[in-house]
Amino acid sequence: MKTVYLDSCIVIYIVEEDPVYSPLVSSLIEETSPAEFAITELVRFECKVRPLRLRNTIIVEQFDRWLDDIFIIDLDRNVFDSAVELRAAYPSISTPDALHLAAAKTAACDEFWTNDQKLKTVMPDLVRLVG
Repeated sequence: MKTVYLDSCIVIYIVEEDPVYSPLVSSLIEETSPAEFAITELVRFECKVRPLRLRNTIIVEQFDRWLDDIFIIDLDRNVFDSAVELRAAYPSISTPDALHLAAAKTAACDEFWTNDQKLKTVMPDLVRLVG
């Protein structure tokens, strides 16, 4: 079974039902089935900041429900060590992006879904652009 790491933007598209990207992601999920989808707690963090700032408890609860059924990759020392190497080699990527990529790589995910073009240049064999 294929394992797919979902970047925060992908989860946001799904949960917030983005009119442009949600249908694209839903199609990809159907095409990829059966698959296991994975995140780190960093994804949960990034997804919930804006709705919490806006005091939108309904969306916060929707994120919690949706993310409760997803495989969680631990951000352990191996992930951080890999992320450090990525940040050193690719200074244009942010620390959170390096952590996301390192987590997917360390957990041997088959794909990393995102809408961030620059991440494709870092790991072209892993990253699949949505949209």
